[in-house]
Amino acid sequence: MSRISFAEIPALIKDAKNPMIVTGAKSNDCIIEQAMKLSDKLGIHIAATGNTIADFRGKDFKRCSKEWIAEVTNFMIQPEWQGYDGKGKPDMIIFAGYLSSVLDRFLATLRAFTSCKTLTLDNKYMANATFSLSPLSLNDWETKLKDAIEQI
Repeated sequence: MSRISFAEIPALIKDAKNPMIVTGAKSNDCIIEQAMKLSDKLGIHIAATGNTIADFRGKDFKRCSKEWIAEVTNFMIQPEWQGYDGKGKPDMIIFAGYLSSVLDRFLATLRAFTSCKTLTLDNKYMANATFSLSPLSLNDWETKLKDAIEQI
């Protein structure tokens, strides 16, 4: 839906009232580290899918839970769901570490059936996300992602 620059990430995330991070099986060390920093800065929950829970627990990180992306998407459609932390349904979900072919289907569902905004932090453009980055080399992407999270 909207291509964004790394410079726009801090403002988008700060504008969210109740964001949540969802990490996927393709999460590398950079994604795990930046997700933990973002979670610490904002006090928000991480839904660790694709066995990324092992990476977080291996670093003694507690503000996360093992989830499935299909369950996260299904819960978002349910009006009574109050989020994993009980603070209410997220108004923005920040996704990182996914195969685009997998994530695209869930983004389309969230776009069609919820008012939740979605932000993808992977180094590829996702048309069904509310906000998505343009493709970059892995080195440039890691550097710019770290800088963006530092600005929050």
